[in-house]
Amino acid sequence: MDSHILLAACGHGEVAFEDRKERRGYFSMALLKLLESVRVDSLTYKGCMQRLPELRTRRQVLARIHVILLASYRIHFTPVRAQNPVCEGKHINRIIFNARVPGASTSFIAINSSPNEIHLLAGLVHGITPGSKFAIHANDVLGPDNPSLGTLEVEKVEPFIAHLKNGEQLGLAALAYGRQVAYGSEQALDICVTEQFVEAAKPSSKWARLFSGGQEQFVLRPTDENLARVVLSVDSNREAVFTLNNQTSIKYGVHTLPAPGSSPIPPEAPHVAPILGALARWNWHLHHIPDVRPFQKSIDVEFYKLQFVGDYTDQDSPIFVPVGNNLVVNGEVDIVVSDQDCYGLNIVNRSMTDLYAYSLSFSATKLTISTPRSCSRAVHP
Repeated sequence: MDSHILLAACGHGEVAFEDRKERRGYFSMALLKLLESVRVDSLTYKGCMQRLPELRTRRQVLARIHVILLASYRIHFTPVRAQNPVCEGKHINRIIFNARVPGASTSFIAINSSPNEIHLLAGLVHGITPGSKFAIHANDVLGPDNPSLGTLEVEKVEPFIAHLKNGEQLGLAALAYGRQVAYGSEQALDICVTEQFVEAAKPSSKWARLFSGGQEQFVLRPTDENLARVVLSVDSNREAVFTLNNQTSIKYGVHTLPAPGSSPIPPEAPHVAPILGALARWNWHLHHIPDVRPFQKSIDVEFYKLQFVGDYTDQDSPIFVPVGNNLVVNGEVDIVVSDQDCYGLNIVNRSMTDLYAYSLSFSATKLTISTPRSCSRAVHP
């Protein structure tokens, strides 16, 4: 949704409950109460949903399930799911109603604080590792009115949350925000710096800081060329060259940066450091997989070429259908790119658990990790 923000009282397959006494929805009451209690010029749509209290609908869900059980003569039934409000849209980090100030910085991560513990609402799957440090802020709008309240270090990390140590000294509100300022040792980038680069590099004190892994720096770990994830060297024009030791990148000839046609990169610390930082984060996410993968054998990913059927949906979106066979061979798809062709993924879930597909696109030439845009075209199976 590029044009608007959706705030919904419940998610797909759920129902929105109402307080019979107040004759109003639980979500509506909670949202209005929140908006009356905060400054909207420092509140984003995403932050608004994060600040919503847990809706008191669990009792209604249990009561409705009980009624279904009493009224059913069969054992099998579909229970009512709990109510979980959702916020969707391309611009969820904007200030509500675009009120006076710029939107939120995507570098902020929400923090839940209680008397017993303080934890980030992000974990291993988001790239958080033990030893990472976060500057703590009251809200997620970067500016002079939102100074750092202190810095906390990640002590323990779970898949979706990270525990911060010694946070009680800051006296945080129930919801705060963290901005990463240092990385843990697990995010170290194994790098080989060639003699040719050392000879061509412009002297700077920043080189020493880069390899010290200090505050606000990613961690670089010098190693031999055959063990390195990236080799830093120079070309015949004495411009910086980054060679990725990634087998897939090597196979398809996209293992050297900058890519052909891109601007040259001088061997100077201010130009090289941002690229090494991007490489460190990109490489960590690329190779990070969970220790346990319970659904791996129950999920099939298929890739098909699509054909326009000559018809449109009620929303004037073109309708496509798959043609031909599944193009995935040994986990790879080999196609000749054309702006006239359309392709689509089909994900088959053979498990008994409802799963959500969150796809990511890794670019070896731009060092970006992005989420594919939502399809505006209807695809009929």
